[in-house]
Amino acid sequence: MKKIVLGILALTAIVGAGSIAIAQSKIRDLHNANSTTITGKIVQLRDDEFIIDDGTGQLLVDTEDRTLRTANLKNGETVTVRGRYDDNDFEVISITRANGQIIYVFDD
Repeated sequence: MKKIVLGILALTAIVGAGSIAIAQSKIRDLHNANSTTITGKIVQLRDDEFIIDDGTGQLLVDTEDRTLRTANLKNGETVTVRGRYDDNDFEVISITRANGQIIYVFDD
């Protein structure tokens, strides 16, 4: 029953007058999951990954080198990442900037 309730909470939450927001996870509370969304500040950029910090911990986000080059992300930028967390590895599906721009990540 606990898994079902957590799954429902993680999918979506209805907020305000008909708008839909996706429930956020905290890095400290991550467990293996099919899909989750996390918001945090970029604290370090690497070739094909970056580290975000949401105030509860830091997370290494796997992406594609080409995605990071074309997205021109910056240290200190707040982003929302959606993806799959599995055994300390977060494979990103999309990155949403504070201005609402969505960057989709396609795995080669």
